[in-house]
Amino acid sequence: MTNNVARLTMVFSGIAHLFSHLLTLLYGTVVLVLPSVFNVTYGEMLGIAWLGIAMMGFGALPAGWLGDRWSQVGMMGVFFIGTGVATMATGLANSPAQIAIGLFFIGLFASIYHPVGVAWLIRNAKRRGEALGVNGIFGAAGVGGAAIVAGALTDIAGWRFAFLVPGALCFLSGLAFLGYVWRGDIRDTVADATNYQAATRGDVTRVFAIVFLVIFCGGMIAQTGQYVMPKLLSVGWSDWVQGSTLRAGVLTAAVFSVSMIAQYVSGRLADRYPLKWVYGGAYLLQAPVILFAAIAGGPLFVALMALMISANSGSLAPENAIIARYASGKWRSMVFAAKFVVGLGFTALIVTVVGKMYDHFSGFTEILLLLGGFALVSLIAISLMPFERHEDAIVTAPAE
Repeated sequence: MTNNVARLTMVFSGIAHLFSHLLTLLYGTVVLVLPSVFNVTYGEMLGIAWLGIAMMGFGALPAGWLGDRWSQVGMMGVFFIGTGVATMATGLANSPAQIAIGLFFIGLFASIYHPVGVAWLIRNAKRRGEALGVNGIFGAAGVGGAAIVAGALTDIAGWRFAFLVPGALCFLSGLAFLGYVWRGDIRDTVADATNYQAATRGDVTRVFAIVFLVIFCGGMIAQTGQYVMPKLLSVGWSDWVQGSTLRAGVLTAAVFSVSMIAQYVSGRLADRYPLKWVYGGAYLLQAPVILFAAIAGGPLFVALMALMISANSGSLAPENAIIARYASGKWRSMVFAAKFVVGLGFTALIVTVVGKMYDHFSGFTEILLLLGGFALVSLIAISLMPFERHEDAIVTAPAE
């Protein structure tokens, strides 16, 4: 593996991570104006997104299988082109049903990134934690940017352009990616840049049982935060937002911008300290913050949401490093696929649940209490993971 391949892998994996979140989360802000367009409630319009969100998870299994059996690089090309086209098509929809179909295909193509793109990045990374942290910055930028991009384009040009413009940029990025592939500057590699000692079968079973429970609980928190944050902030600081889609987008972007720092810091910590400590610390912070947010309001509520998202995002680098540590490179894409089936597929129902709970309670207090419970369960589960010093797990890297 050459340094140029590693650099381009880092760059395009980051760009893809940005688009995988940006394009799938545009709807969370656009939906604020759609009830008046189609004469339905917010809960009903939010609810049609669940299948697209679910496909972001369930589509990961076939994507991971194809990444392992066919080509990680080839699947990344499909990601860029397919997601870009599906997003533009959604901008041309004329009914809630057509929007739901568009969101389905956005989720289907976007599902390629996490099982394939993360495994592709890890295979080419010499310092996995740092690489995952940097990559996480791009993902956080996509999550935060989705709200402000969608809010600005909706206010300036209409909700359709909130899909058309970002979708076109993703498509053009795909053409650039394929150009590098055609030149041979980006290609599939076989061996990992860093090797680790093999874990015992018992530790592998125990770790994955715990990690997948935490993935489910953390996914419930992340899905709610990512898809409902504009509405959360509109209600939590209604005096300032005053129904403005752009203001809700600006606040959401600010909240997720803070999490970019957490992504990088947690990645660096994952390279230096036991993964169990870094992973558990993220949930040790989340639980009290979410529970306190249930009774807060105004600027304090916004600050607590920033801490919640930062802690949740900060759990991802050690989580992915744990999976990379205990999963063989031969089936790593499939393990990451399973992660996103659980973390994005099964947890997609929380969006529908949140919509119904909001319509019923006319607020988010009960929803935040539920999310705080998920954080507490995660913290208890992580405490049961086996302890392993970071330096004891590393084996010398193979020759390039």
